[in-house]
This record gives sequence, C-alpha cells and structure tokens, in this order.
Amino acid sequence: MIGFALSDEQLAQRELAHDFAQREIRPLAWQLDRDAEFPRAIVEAAWGLGLMNIHVPPALGGAGIGYLDGAILEEELSWGCSGVHASIGCNNLALTPLLLAGSEALKRRYVSMLIEQPLLASFALTEPDAGSDVASIKTRAVLHGGSYVISGSKCFITNGSHASFYLVFAKTDPAAGHGGISCFVVPRDAGVVVDGHEDKMGQRCSDTATISFPDVEIPADHLVGEENGGFAIAMATLDRTRAGVAAMATGIAATYGKLESLIRVWTLGNGIGYGRYPQAEGVWEGGHIVVSLDPKEHFCGCGGVGHLEGLMGHSAMRRRFLDMEPDEVFAEAKAGDARCTAFVKLWHRALAAATANSIHMDGPGKFYVTGHNAQFIDIERLNVDLHEMVRMSSLQGSLFEIVPTSDEIAVVGAAVSADRSRFAL
Repeated sequence: MIGFALSDEQLAQRELAHDFAQREIRPLAWQLDRDAEFPRAIVEAAWGLGLMNIHVPPALGGAGIGYLDGAILEEELSWGCSGVHASIGCNNLALTPLLLAGSEALKRRYVSMLIEQPLLASFALTEPDAGSDVASIKTRAVLHGGSYVISGSKCFITNGSHASFYLVFAKTDPAAGHGGISCFVVPRDAGVVVDGHEDKMGQRCSDTATISFPDVEIPADHLVGEENGGFAIAMATLDRTRAGVAAMATGIAATYGKLESLIRVWTLGNGIGYGRYPQAEGVWEGGHIVVSLDPKEHFCGCGGVGHLEGLMGHSAMRRRFLDMEPDEVFAEAKAGDARCTAFVKLWHRALAAATANSIHMDGPGKFYVTGHNAQFIDIERLNVDLHEMVRMSSLQGSLFEIVPTSDEIAVVGAAVSADRSRFAL
C-alpha cells in the first residue's frame, strides 16, 4: 500500500519552517509588502537556519533534500509571506542549472559561495519580448578567443538587484531557434547593470528587476553544460522547480480563513468592533457579548456609554460637535482647529487603547481598520500610540492595515469597555 503520511524527519522540517514563518516572517510581512522593502534580515536568518540552498548536495556542503521535502518547506514559508519566500527560495531556482550541468570547477566556486555566506543568485531567462516562448530570446553570447561577450537584457528577474551572480540564457546560434541557446554563469562584478525595480501589486518585498549586459565579458569556462544546450537545461530546471511554485500557492491558500484563529477588525464610523473568524457567538470582550457589526445595528443597546462607540462613532462626534458633521471634524483638525485637533488625538489614542487591551488578552497580530472613518486614520500615529501602550510588555509586533468595508470582513463584533481603556486616554 502506498502511504502519504509524512516521515518524522519531514514533520520536523515542516515544524521548523512553520515556526520560522510565524516568528520571523509574519510579524513583518505587512510592513515589508507595504513598503516594498527587501527582507534582507529575514533572508540572512533563513540562511543561518539552513532554509536556503536546500537542494545543494552534501558533497558541496548542502543538506541535499529532495523536491517533496522542499515543497513542504516552501509551503510553510509562503504561509508566512510568499514575497519573503520568493526572496529566500530564489537560490534554489538559480542553482539548479549549475547542479544539473555545471562543471565541478563552477560548482565549487559558485555553489560554495552561497553555502558559505548568505549571498543570492538569480535565474535570468525572461526578456521583454520572450516570456514563455524561450526560443525568442535575443540576448547574445559571442565567443572571442577565451571569453564570451554577452549583450542584451532580461526582465522580471527575482533578486536581480541583490544577486552576486546570474545564470543567464543567451543565443550562441541565433539561426537555430531554441537549439541555439546556451547557459552561462555571469558574475555581477563582470559589468551587469541593474536597470530598474518593478513596483508590483503583490509580493512587493520580493525584488523583481530588469538587468542588462552591455558587452559583458566572462571566461569561456563559465559556460554551463555544452554550447547550444541551454534550452534543455532551462526546461529541466523548470521541471524541477515548478512544484515549488505550486507549494507556494498552497501556502498562500492556507492563509485564507485559516492563517489566524483570530482576525481583528475595527469598524470606525458606526462604533468600534472587533471581528473573529470563525464566528464565535457568546465570546465576551470587556463585559460586552459579541454582536453583529451590521452598520444598522447597535452593539448592545447601551447607547455608547459602556464601550468605545461613545467616542469613535458618528453619534459621539455629533454630541461633542453639535455644529459640525463628523467629516468636518477631521477636516478642521487637519486645518489646525485646536478643539478638533485635541479630539482627533483622543480618537486615535482610544483606538490604540482598545487595541492594547485586545493584545493583552489575545496576543499580538494584525489588526484591520475599516469603515467610513478609516480614511481619517493616521497609521503612523496609531502605531506610535499602540507601541507606547505595550512597550513594557512582551506583547508587541501588532500592525494596522486599512481595508475596504465589506460584508465578508464585518461579520462579528465585540465592544471594548471604555472603563478598561480609560487609563490610556
């Protein structure tokens, strides 16, 4: 009988990767994605833990794990953040041509570089006019004496801005179509130019670059495999690494509704609530039972006296500013009105205090801010207030993210007691 259960070793590897993702990746994932910040420190930590260059055989200093084991690790790291994992895992793609067809001298020189230091390499195949149609690449490699001269450009190159060397596919016999492609190791310091960084919609912390080769000269022994044998090397590389892409997708899918047992959603404008997934009827928070976040419904009938709806909601602003609409309060604060400015400061600290309460009861994590008044949030101020309130505890690492109001997010709410938050106001 065929068994699909993971071995004890695979389970231990999965736990290692999961713990790393939970501890090192997830607390920073939102910030890195927002700022399109390359996760250098996380990459170095992953290297130190042995989560990079995972397919390098023991003879070259690596762990030599198989592709199934690699997919298990890749799924867990992508559960943390697929952009961070793309940065960590790109070496696996870049090294595969070398491991498949490189000379022993090239392997000792370049594979060992990545084993001995937390350095990066890139796989450079795609071009502006050649994506899936590999035979259409235009980058040239011409042999002159004992050197190849490479000219052309590549696009969508993962880790391209940070790589120490590149596995580059270029035409050595343009008339031969896919049969005229060769593979080369090209050191960055040979003259490779990084032309630009892509500002992407997703996986923003993963560096995706355009690079060019302005007549870059490399030694002839930097040919990987045989001349004109590059197409077969590229296809063999993709055959071995595409399973890892599927594992990334599985890790991403696992985040939907399962990543966090507690999804916290502050809805601003009709009060302040806090959502849970899955729905947890009967759960209590600050003395108020979990109730609907339907905008037409009031939390518990207390009229905002017993929880922060009394400060955060439209009705509170209308009671405090009889002559102004809620939107005008924020506009006047921005214009410098002292009374409105003081209220907006209090408004932010109230939300931060409610969040601090939640952190102390349920732990740190991501908080979503939604609703009409979310547009007035100063995220930096909110984070400063929050971290000031929890700085004396170990419960740090919480982030805010503004997301559009939707029925899918605003499912269940719990009021937060104003009495419990008053210490911070």
